[in-house]
Amino acid sequence: MIFCNGDSVTFGCELSKDNMEYIEEHRFSNIIAKKLNKEVVNISNVFKVNNSIVRSTIKWIEDNGNPEFALIQFGPDKRVEWYNPKNKVWQGFGPNATQSRPFIHNGKINKKPANPAAIAYYSEFDNLHIRQMNMWMNIYFMETYLNYKGIPHYFWHGKGNPREEKRTYDDLGNEYREMSKWKDMKEMCDIIGTKNKHPENFPESHSRIIGFRWGMANGIHPNKNGHKLLAEHFLEHII
Repeated sequence: MIFCNGDSVTFGCELSKDNMEYIEEHRFSNIIAKKLNKEVVNISNVFKVNNSIVRSTIKWIEDNGNPEFALIQFGPDKRVEWYNPKNKVWQGFGPNATQSRPFIHNGKINKKPANPAAIAYYSEFDNLHIRQMNMWMNIYFMETYLNYKGIPHYFWHGKGNPREEKRTYDDLGNEYREMSKWKDMKEMCDIIGTKNKHPENFPESHSRIIGFRWGMANGIHPNKNGHKLLAEHFLEHII
């Protein structure tokens, strides 16, 4: 059995706006399942924060046992996770949570208010060093856990900004990155190209105001052809 986890890229956002069956059918994890004739479990979700990706991966493995292979996608380092003591849940947010945002619900345009925790975090704590340290700490911890469990794995970075040529990191003395085998892991743009040079691998852009059940549509996620290319790349690395 192959295990997959990640954010909206691995989930398959923008493969369809409203058809979950179509998303499950055409995302790269199902292509891998068909090609290898193996069960593939995909527990990714929209806007999943790296902390949550690591935590949910460990929980799934501890509850269900070791998969044959783990394919883990990490997301943007600007996203963070905050524990809401009132609701007793972990909540992920990004810089856009500092502003009121429009969304569509039941055919009506509504506004989601700014998150006070996000305002406090991004105005008082956030900086590039903290973002990178948190991301690479998660990567190194995930790597260490999977090695301890004897689970072969492949790590990749799903975003950054696929319109950019290459996501780069400033040298901030990040020890976790230097210790990791995956310090030069592939980014999505390394595998399927960027949207400006390879638009055939991305959906047409949509207004950010358009909401749908499984996330926001803005043309930055892989389309059907992009997921096919991702599957082909991962199949080269799955043991």
